[in-house]
Amino acid sequence: MASLVLDQYLRCPVCMDFFADPHRLPCSHCFCKRCLEGVRQHCLSFNCPECRQLVVLDYRGIDGLEKDRRLAAMVDEFAHQQQQSRVCKEHKRTVEGYCETCAVLMCGRCFFSDQHSGHTMGDVDVVAKKKRVLHTNSFYVRLHTGIYILSLNIYLS
Repeated sequence: MASLVLDQYLRCPVCMDFFADPHRLPCSHCFCKRCLEGVRQHCLSFNCPECRQLVVLDYRGIDGLEKDRRLAAMVDEFAHQQQQSRVCKEHKRTVEGYCETCAVLMCGRCFFSDQHSGHTMGDVDVVAKKKRVLHTNSFYVRLHTGIYILSLNIYLS
């Protein structure tokens, strides 16, 4: 659960991917440089996608904004740790799939074992993306309604 929360804070609110070359606006919100370029659409002023505060750029454009090197380093470290955690707990091998019936990551050995025979299998990245979107939606509701949801259980078919 803690890694899901951390994962949420290390993602750009515009593209929903991990921050890539994050830049900080004067209102303190951060976005990928590429996303900010898209938001500003060649203008020297635009509204922050989070709080709608007016941002006025100088002649350098997005390059004139502060790069958030600390955030970039945290994203790199988190991605590295996530990659290392993709190891089958039973066989200590690289994960190649996801058993949706048991809700566990699996290596090639697990895939062909009797333990998961007849179970629904899924791609790790597809399942992770679905879970991330659901988590993002519940987080968005908490922010904008002022309601704090302790647990939100949504099951995918």
